Amino acid sequence: MNLEDHLNAKEGSFILDLRCNLKWKNESFKELLYLILEEAQKTRKDNTVSKQTVSGIWFVNDFVRNWTEHENFPKKNPQEYYDKAYKLLNHFFYYSNRAFVVKSKTDVPVPNYNIIRNHGIPSTKKVISRTKL
Repeated sequence: MNLEDHLNAKEGSFILDLRCNLKWKNESFKELLYLILEEAQKTRKDNTVSKQTVSGIWFVNDFVRNWTEHENFPKKNPQEYYDKAYKLLNHFFYYSNRAFVVKSKTDVPVPNYNIIRNHGIPSTKKVISRTKL
């Protein structure tokens, strides 16, 4: 599944499962973060990105938190997990947003793929230390 599929809530996407099935799928969430990071890195290199992609990433950043913070959303993980996920999503949103706007390759620290893999335990990385996870 590619980023556009996730952002357009195609079958099997994180957004579709979250919205329609009320399920937070950890692996699907990680995949979405990887894809956002890859798109941002590609954009910094090629200096092109579609308006649809940027709009989708903006939507995801707000929607995930708003939808899952509702009192009736069934949470299978502890609240700390979701808090870390929101911070992680915010970090990648910030990075991708800067990548889409800024041409310099040195002004924004690049998130590390291990941060996603270990989901929510990035305290050793400078780029995330500000979030105090």
